[in-house]
Amino acid sequence: MYASAPEYSGDPLRFSDRLLAWLMEAGEEIAAGHGLSLLDHSLQTAELARRENAPNHEVVTALLHDTGKILLEHQGPDGAAAATRCSEKVGAAWLARYFPPAISEPVRLHQIAKRWLFALDKGYRDALSDEAFRALAELGGPMGETERQQFERHESWSAAVALARRDDMSRGTIGLPTDMAAYRQAVADCLSPQNAIQVSSRVA
Repeated sequence: MYASAPEYSGDPLRFSDRLLAWLMEAGEEIAAGHGLSLLDHSLQTAELARRENAPNHEVVTALLHDTGKILLEHQGPDGAAAATRCSEKVGAAWLARYFPPAISEPVRLHQIAKRWLFALDKGYRDALSDEAFRALAELGGPMGETERQQFERHESWSAAVALARRDDMSRGTIGLPTDMAAYRQAVADCLSPQNAIQVSSRVA
């Protein structure tokens, strides 16, 4: 499934370069709606996080949150059909190979987080397009109290909510996004500790 995606080779910056190049090439080919490619949407989501002075790992999460869509869309018609159902789970599973839960878990939870917002934020609910409203209804609609309490016990719940907001806000044009190259070091810095250990072992 992940044949076209980069593999970690022991060099954080080299992996970062290859991952960003893959995101640029593959993401440009996929439409995200509202006249944006998936690449543009990813850059704008990351730009929103950057403008909000979000922690480094949340900026990287925003940049990579649609990785699963890229992975699935390039698997042909069956993968494209699955992208609407499980892309966040596929993306989170792939990201978890290289990044810590602080990045992979908000990706996995950000669609669920929209149900939390639907339930608790009237402004968010009123701003939803008809298409987004239908999509949330298909996900299960607003969270009930018991489900909200369970969701809020997850360590990454607030980061998932922040990602969900940025994901929706970046569907329109928000201004010129930061160039992809600006995220090179941030992506390398956010790799899982075991990858850093692997590099140190090889140097030693």
